[in-house]
Amino acid sequence: MNLQVMWDNLPLYAAGAGTTLLVQLFLLHHGLAQFDAVRDSLPWPWLKSAWFCAVAAFAINTCAYTTGILHGAVKAVPAGEVEAARALGMGGGSSSAASSCHRPCAAACRPAATRWC
Repeated sequence: MNLQVMWDNLPLYAAGAGTTLLVQLFLLHHGLAQFDAVRDSLPWPWLKSAWFCAVAAFAINTCAYTTGILHGAVKAVPAGEVEAARALGMGGGSSSAASSCHRPCAAACRPAATRWC
C-alpha cells in the first residue's frame, strides 16, 4: 500500500470515525457558519440548510466507518491468496481493478465447450 495515500486520507478517517455523529452535526451546521469566507462562498445556500448538513454528516460518518471495515477486510486476506491471485494475472499495476480481474475470471468461469471461441 502506498504510504502517502494512507497519510493523506488519515485526517478524514480520524475526523469521521474519531468523533461522534452529534459533534459532526454541530461542526457542520453551526461551526462552519462562524466563518465569513464560508458564508460568502458558493456552497453556502446548501450549508445553511439543516437537512443538507445532516445528510453530509451521515455520509461522512458512514464513509469513515465503511473505510475502516474495508481496510480490515483487505488486511485480513492471507498472503497465499494474494499470491494465487497474482499468479492468475490479477492485480499488479492495472489502472482498473475490474479490468484486471475480469479477464482471468471470465476465462476460468466459461464452460469447457465454449472456450475455443
